[in-house]
Amino acid sequence: MDNIISFIVMVVMLGILVVVHEWGHFIVARIFKIRVDEFSIGFGPRALRIGRRGDTEYNVRWIPLGGYVKIAGMEADEEPINVAKEKARGLLGGSPDDANAGELPLVAENTPDRAETEEQRLRDAEDGFYSKPIWQRSLVIFAGPLMSFLLGVFIFCNMGWTTGIIVSDPTNAVAKVQPGDEAARMGLQADDKIVNINGKVTDTQDKMIAAIRGNIGKDIVVTVLRGQQTVVLRGKPHPLRDDFGKPVLIDGKPVGVLGFTPGYNQHIDKFGFVESQKKGLQLISSIGPMLKAVFSSFKSVRENTGSVLSIASMTKSAVKKGPADVAGVAGSLTVSLAIFNLLPIPILDGGHLLIFLIEALRRGRRLTPQQQQNFMLAGLICIGILFLAVMSNDVLKAIHGTLPRVR
Repeated sequence: MDNIISFIVMVVMLGILVVVHEWGHFIVARIFKIRVDEFSIGFGPRALRIGRRGDTEYNVRWIPLGGYVKIAGMEADEEPINVAKEKARGLLGGSPDDANAGELPLVAENTPDRAETEEQRLRDAEDGFYSKPIWQRSLVIFAGPLMSFLLGVFIFCNMGWTTGIIVSDPTNAVAKVQPGDEAARMGLQADDKIVNINGKVTDTQDKMIAAIRGNIGKDIVVTVLRGQQTVVLRGKPHPLRDDFGKPVLIDGKPVGVLGFTPGYNQHIDKFGFVESQKKGLQLISSIGPMLKAVFSSFKSVRENTGSVLSIASMTKSAVKKGPADVAGVAGSLTVSLAIFNLLPIPILDGGHLLIFLIEALRRGRRLTPQQQQNFMLAGLICIGILFLAVMSNDVLKAIHGTLPRVR
């Protein structure tokens, strides 16, 4: 039953996040009098035709994950993206005859329709996407990520007076021990409380971290409280290193670590409406440094970016804990969706913006069909590699039992 409820929550949550994103494209396109042929909730075959208003048909489709808008002149599954797909199939694992090979789920495929008939070109001359100046087209594309980001701001700013905000207080406890590192070798365990290092009381997380950081390469005596039992351990902090093997410096000095994650006590606080807005903006501002760390290298992206498996696991855990956790997951996902879509990778919104920048630098000359095919192929390969890396990372986590889950 828990799995069914979690699945329903995940579907509804992702549906809302993506529909709001697509609504951003839709509303700005309408503002600039660009014809929108269809607005659909979900993917796949049509399940329900809601109706038509003006030139736009509104539908509900069978696969309840997200949605899309069909903007005149940006037809899905047309050249040059189909040609790029044919080439990508061989590179991403699959034969050209396999209709499903190289497909990338949950990736919107809006691209100029190079297969238009003369009648379609005349029809799109006045209200089609590519009949508009570059700045208007750019705003239509940018509106999707902007709406995703604003939805995240709305969620975070209103959690304080509705669901409450999850507050994490740092402790001197151990949350997780890194396998194979010094902490594991010396016998440190999750939930241990580090109460003393080299005779100095470490009753706060700051004191605990400072005592470890300042003793790189030195033998230290660590006293921990394990349940009701006091245990004395011995270890030697080593320098924290980045993905390239270089020591991490803080104030010009290397940072000593043992290889464990400090713990936090979590509780839910509620605030008044005004204070809730301030707390929400503080949460949003803290996302920037975290995203910078995530996108610092491919390894970091692979390890910190989740596939549908991770989203499902996070949703299940959040549903188990309560509305505040569900709202937190929804807010984090929609902000991540905004940032991810702005990456300058073809197929993503950022890739379209990059094309428009190139077009502007070429004084309005659009890329040729062959150039677009190459551009789309590069994007499919980038997204495909990232998708496979993230999925494989999640599968390995699941196999080794490190993917967060609720039993």
